[in-house]
Amino acid sequence: MTMPDAPAASLAGAPPEPAWPSPARGWSAAILLTLAMFLSYVDRSILALLVDPIKASLGLSDVQMGLLQGATFGLVFTLSMVPCGWLVDRVNRTRLLGGAIAVWSLMTAACAFPANFAQMFLARMGVALGEAAVSPSAPSLISDYFPPDRRTPPLSLYGIGGIIGVAASLLFGGSVASLFGDRATIDLPLLGPLETWQVIFVSLGLPGLLLSLVFFTVLREPQRREQSGASGSLRELRAAIGAMKGVIAPHMASFCLFNIFGQAMSGWLPSLFIRVHGWSMAQVGLRLGTIQLVAAVAGAFAGAATARLLVRRGRGDANFLTATLFLGLTAPPAVFATITGSATLGVLSIGLCTACLMAPTGAILAAIQDLVPNRLRGQVTSLYYVALGLVSMTLGPLLIGLMNDYVFTDGDAVGKSLAVIAVATLPLSALLM
Repeated sequence: MTMPDAPAASLAGAPPEPAWPSPARGWSAAILLTLAMFLSYVDRSILALLVDPIKASLGLSDVQMGLLQGATFGLVFTLSMVPCGWLVDRVNRTRLLGGAIAVWSLMTAACAFPANFAQMFLARMGVALGEAAVSPSAPSLISDYFPPDRRTPPLSLYGIGGIIGVAASLLFGGSVASLFGDRATIDLPLLGPLETWQVIFVSLGLPGLLLSLVFFTVLREPQRREQSGASGSLRELRAAIGAMKGVIAPHMASFCLFNIFGQAMSGWLPSLFIRVHGWSMAQVGLRLGTIQLVAAVAGAFAGAATARLLVRRGRGDANFLTATLFLGLTAPPAVFATITGSATLGVLSIGLCTACLMAPTGAILAAIQDLVPNRLRGQVTSLYYVALGLVSMTLGPLLIGLMNDYVFTDGDAVGKSLAVIAVATLPLSALLM
């Protein structure tokens, strides 16, 4: 497959640009952006480990928990993404991110104090509102720190932040649960007695507030590259998408299908091991978190190395080939992990599945950045995440809750529900890519 010429080709004749930032400055920024991605996923994903205690405390159903993990978050995330993408192409991106990190951190802490479903619903909406700024901002910034032939490794590092955040949320929650054991409540200064799940939410607010200060005071906005004139207009955006629709349409569809399973797995995997294999919340957090953490790092490096090798061999479609390869390898371990009766084999298969899910992330992000010029990257990336919010984040967790409650009519059938989603989404995602 030959990559279509990106609109950046129209920029021929522009004056020469100054030298790119030093590798040290670029990688420092990539690490901070990865940390922002990491914290955003910790804060959004921690709910998965706390499904059963929150259900018991607030009297909720699996469908309601699916809504809190998926539709509640995904719809607000989506609605906020379009204005965020517009801002990314026009304002100081580091300050935009600093404010966004502060918002979602405060709202994560607020998730500790709902009295009912509606109040938890509103708190999760606040988390989504803040996190909507990360996805269009970070790839745009990284693309201004690194030249095109060096973007996939830092974007893979940035992509690691998400799945490591999921794993870290399990490790952190499991550690807190293990620390306090069977205690019904924990007394915190000024806050009084709180249940373990409430303590976990409160504890996650502070790191984000500290990181927001770093974005305001330390990280500098890089010069925007590969553009001329003002930020891209809506007319130019439509023209660019129209010119590349043969690539963007299947790429976006593949991206959404891949993430339907990813969101479903992130939201319900802890419940699988708690309900089916009889693990405690502490065991799930520590064991599952550890295996996912190791597998995520291994997968990201494997994906980046594969894309880099293909680029060196002259493949213009290296990012697409890398994504296709690993998407095709994901389904078998995903299905086996969710239906096996062995907890040990299940968690090992989850490790392999996680590595395969993580490997194409950097390549997928790099392909988007390579397709469009700088002045449109924030808006085009936001459109991808709009599709992700409307389709993947909304449907992934909710479909599992619906199948548990209305198809299998059994909460312990969560593994069967996950297997159905894996078979329905992953092979088609690889085919489209």
